Amino acid sequence: MSEVLKIGFLGAGKMATALASGFIATGKLKPQNLIGSDPYTGALKVFEENTGGQITDKNTDVARDADLIFLAVKPEKVGDALDSIQTYWRESQCLISIVAGAKLEQLAAHLPAGARILRVMPNTPALVGSSASAFALGEFATRVDAEITTSLLNSVGITEEVTEHLLDAVTGLSGSGPAFVYQFIEALSDGGVASGLPRELATKLAAQTVAGAAKNGFGNRNTSRTTQRCRNKPGRNYHRRRSRARKRRVARHHHECCARSCS
Repeated sequence: MSEVLKIGFLGAGKMATALASGFIATGKLKPQNLIGSDPYTGALKVFEENTGGQITDKNTDVARDADLIFLAVKPEKVGDALDSIQTYWRESQCLISIVAGAKLEQLAAHLPAGARILRVMPNTPALVGSSASAFALGEFATRVDAEITTSLLNSVGITEEVTEHLLDAVTGLSGSGPAFVYQFIEALSDGGVASGLPRELATKLAAQTVAGAAKNGFGNRNTSRTTQRCRNKPGRNYHRRRSRARKRRVARHHHECCARSCS
């Protein structure tokens, strides 16, 4: 269904480029059915080079041409971007916002009454086709809108539909989560370097270990606890107790970080 729609992006930065590239690479979208706008020439050039889509510095061009519009601007630019297309808005169009923190009510205030709107929280691994996304439907969005959004976002990772009140928690978990994982990989790498490994090798092994553990632990529908039971157990209760204590501290720290990200 998305193949016959023209998709536009208000904002042509890294996330917009990643999403558009993924849609095209998986056959969900053809370059001739894509248009992106941005005030920055550099962003437009990268968008065009990676997607082959049409580019413009006018949001109104996107509003005139696109059936499905992704809002991909900085949070402080949301009002200006939507106000610029309000008079061009058509009843048949649908808006999908990927702007962190921009609530459905806020988005609707800048568009005509009855506008179909969805709010999406992707994350940066969309840049490599491995995003973990969640989305919420606005008041007037339809099940068809949800199906199209799911199909598109699944082309750059996975996506789940949630109610809007859960999106702040999603932001704290999968939205901010990659930063926590990068820190963990760095810590593993530091341990390898401290044991004599070259930094490049230590980081490569650490990153692959995390990727492999995620796939092994959850890709086969195993839980993390099941995976832990499959590993070699320490020989003494002392080591088991220390391991459990460390896990509790890491879990507590992550819970606190997620809570701060949601607030």
